[in-house]
Amino acid sequence: MKIRRTTANSIMSRALHNIDYCMLGIMDDHENIVYADSTQQMSEFVQQHIKHSLIFNQHAEAIEFIDLLPRVDGQHSIEIFQDTDGVFGLRAYCQLGLMQTPEILELSD
Repeated sequence: MKIRRTTANSIMSRALHNIDYCMLGIMDDHENIVYADSTQQMSEFVQQHIKHSLIFNQHAEAIEFIDLLPRVDGQHSIEIFQDTDGVFGLRAYCQLGLMQTPEILELSD
């Protein structure tokens, strides 16, 4: 998956400001991002824009929502992660059949 470096920076900046909160959003092919205020609103976004890429953080509510969400084969998602060593970043996945497969996230200028 390839996204612009400015898009990745924007996602990570928003995540830093919302680190203790559920963060969900969708991104279209032009890298326009709409963030949801609730899981209900995110459900509506996903129904309206089924092929868009999903964006989520590691908040328990976001993970639960993503795990229960029926996904389309080939759909991409971006997880905002922070591990125990304090490493912060983005991970990309692609839905292949029933499995969410890790994918290389390539940043472009």
